[in-house]
Amino acid sequence: MQKLHFIVLSSLLVLFFYQNSFSGETLKKFEQELQELIFSNKESIITVRSEFSHKVPVEKENGLFSLFSNETVPELKEFSFVNIGTGVIFDKSGHIITRSSIVLGSLKNEIVFANGMTLQAEFVGDDPGTGFAVIKVDPSKLVAIQPAKFSDSTNVNAGSWNFIMGNAFGVYPAIVIGTVNGVREDGMIQISANLSPGNNGSPIINLKGEVIGLVAGQLMPGGDISGWGGFGASQTTMVYPCNWVRKVAEDIIAYGYVKRGWLGVVGYYDGEQPKIGQIKANSPAQKAGLEEGDIVLKFSGRKIKNISHFAKIVESTSPGRPVKLEFMRAEQIYSTEVELAEKRKFENNSSGSDSLKSQNMQAKANGLNDKKSNYQIQKRNQILAKRVEYLEQELEKIKQQLFR
Repeated sequence: MQKLHFIVLSSLLVLFFYQNSFSGETLKKFEQELQELIFSNKESIITVRSEFSHKVPVEKENGLFSLFSNETVPELKEFSFVNIGTGVIFDKSGHIITRSSIVLGSLKNEIVFANGMTLQAEFVGDDPGTGFAVIKVDPSKLVAIQPAKFSDSTNVNAGSWNFIMGNAFGVYPAIVIGTVNGVREDGMIQISANLSPGNNGSPIINLKGEVIGLVAGQLMPGGDISGWGGFGASQTTMVYPCNWVRKVAEDIIAYGYVKRGWLGVVGYYDGEQPKIGQIKANSPAQKAGLEEGDIVLKFSGRKIKNISHFAKIVESTSPGRPVKLEFMRAEQIYSTEVELAEKRKFENNSSGSDSLKSQNMQAKANGLNDKKSNYQIQKRNQILAKRVEYLEQELEKIKQQLFR
């Protein structure tokens, strides 16, 4: 399917240049410029290898003549496995941003660079809300390597060309060319490109060589976004905008968790406009003078499309700084300044920053984070259980043959 996608894309490019009387030299120049972009970015895009170990209960035969006995005792069997994905060098301090599903709960993280250099990385923190994590390598080893260049994702437009760069089936750097379908109502970028195992955490790069976002997963039938275990079933890829990713990384590095803005309103969509339905007591919205029924027009200079879009913008805005909000009331347009509070403080009814930092440290120490790893553990347990069941069936066949 991926090969077919590439052939179709190549054919369209050839047809475009032919119909517009471009020479073969122009096509060759395009290819050379693309290769230059790949070369200039490959040092800042790395492969992440994370080692895991997990104990699974396995039935064990007991006694010297256990082959002829049905009595069993449970035993914990240790299984080791490796996650492979992609990461992006975020800054000169050695921070790397990747997906939580690759590194969370790992025993060891190894970073492989395009030149073959390998470094050990330590876990810094993660964000369960977006599924991103930050790890860190020794910055003294990165003197000759520049961090990735991030674009402004508010400038992403439908139809623009881009390419995904990362690890695919163990091949690095692997390139997939695609186009932006558009920006969804929730702010996610949707592109036409197929993913492969290892592309988890890969950046999407524009024709200026700038990162416009990081892979979230593929859009599956039914609207779900699938990361681990779901590659290859769809050619629609969902992307977290780089502005979101950058804030997530900066907050994890600075605070150990992501600070999200909180306005204190419950909104609804009446089919035409996003409206405020309820205002929380003592919230920033109440202090700014907002009322139920107000129609939100702009927030921080950005036009509001719907309630989902509004919620995303508010959450991605750092709390504590004044933001201009434009709204309509009784067909009159007003503007006010509102200082967002921190969402997590109101959700937990306490500041909780030390609590979350300690949770991240505990996840690193124990090698487990229930919120993000349970699903993967269950999946792997199912696979292991099937293998154990198969072995038990084979053992039963041997018993039957011996009793004949």
